[in-house]
Amino acid sequence: MYKCKVLLPDGSSRWETVSAENEDKLRETMRKRNLKIISLKRSRATLFSGEKSERRMSTTELAVFCEQLHFVLNSHTSLLRGLSLLKEDGEGESSGGAVGRLHSRVEQGNSIADSMRDMGRVFPSLLINMVEGGEKSGNLPAILNKMTLYYKKQGDISKKLRTMLIQPLFLLVTALGLMTFFLYYILPGLIESMEIEFSQLPLITRLVVSFSGFITGNIISIVLFFVFAGVGFSQMMRNDRIALFVDTLLLKIPIVGKTVVYLESYKMCSLLGLLIHSGVTLHTSLGYIKEVMGNRRAKNCLETARKHLFEGHKFSAGLQEGKFFTSLLTKTVEIGEETGTLDTTLLSLSFTYEDKLDTGIKKTLALAEPLITMGIGLFVAILVISIAIPLFTMMDHIKM
Repeated sequence: MYKCKVLLPDGSSRWETVSAENEDKLRETMRKRNLKIISLKRSRATLFSGEKSERRMSTTELAVFCEQLHFVLNSHTSLLRGLSLLKEDGEGESSGGAVGRLHSRVEQGNSIADSMRDMGRVFPSLLINMVEGGEKSGNLPAILNKMTLYYKKQGDISKKLRTMLIQPLFLLVTALGLMTFFLYYILPGLIESMEIEFSQLPLITRLVVSFSGFITGNIISIVLFFVFAGVGFSQMMRNDRIALFVDTLLLKIPIVGKTVVYLESYKMCSLLGLLIHSGVTLHTSLGYIKEVMGNRRAKNCLETARKHLFEGHKFSAGLQEGKFFTSLLTKTVEIGEETGTLDTTLLSLSFTYEDKLDTGIKKTLALAEPLITMGIGLFVAILVISIAIPLFTMMDHIKM
């Protein structure tokens, strides 16, 4: 059994559960029904049936693939010959096998977009849809060039996040390690050496001792709780209503909410501007773009804009009604529609929101570090006070 999200001829999408022997049979069935698979999930029975799963290409690998294929096609080499060259050049690398399988499918007479789609989860749906638009418009090299820049930017953002998170994560892990060591090994011995009855200890010390006993006595249960809580939350986020509620709350967090808006605005402007510039219709482009929006509010906003277009209204009016993107973006898009330069307007906006996104990420991480430091300081202060008070009490008894 397979659960797949399919793109209907009218541009809308829906989930379907289909029984098929394998992915090739499933995709053949969908093609006969004039449906395109956007995403595909295997049922538990298929996951453990022994069928080999193909690894998804990383952002870096996608950037290299798009860049190399763009150079090859731009040199007026045929697509088949270009894929053959990339296959030979990538032999021995992790992505070489994927390019080889892609070459085999194209060699059988399939388009490159259909061939990528037939390979399951190897290529993301965004790239497949962009390549399909490039094939239909005859601007595939230009599309690949822009996707190279897009994936490089995505890689840069991920790298910046990892770099900026190193220090806060180091502080957090160190604090948790020290807390566990202190509560498990140090505190029980100190309390025992004080030779003071538990009922005579100050309230703060009794609370710390009780907390220490709870942690040390239930450490396995606590770890399992967080593991199951994480899995449960992941499952809950598959529900559209719950995911919409969580995404709405995320937008209300200071600084973080704005950064999310900047990220979705950058993705929408850069990809939509590229598709329109390549000759893909606005309505079709929105069907592609809304699938890569990470926030449900952003996805719903673009769906509202698509409905406005279908009813004959302006794209900018749909964005305004969706109430996700900033007024700067919606007003600028409106000007682009009126002047007939929507594609260049969106691409210009993408540079603006790229800068805003960089600033937002820096502010978000700059806020996280002092919060973690304050938490560590508060924990240390509580421990020091809980130990100092009974120590001073014991010293007073000795003097007396």
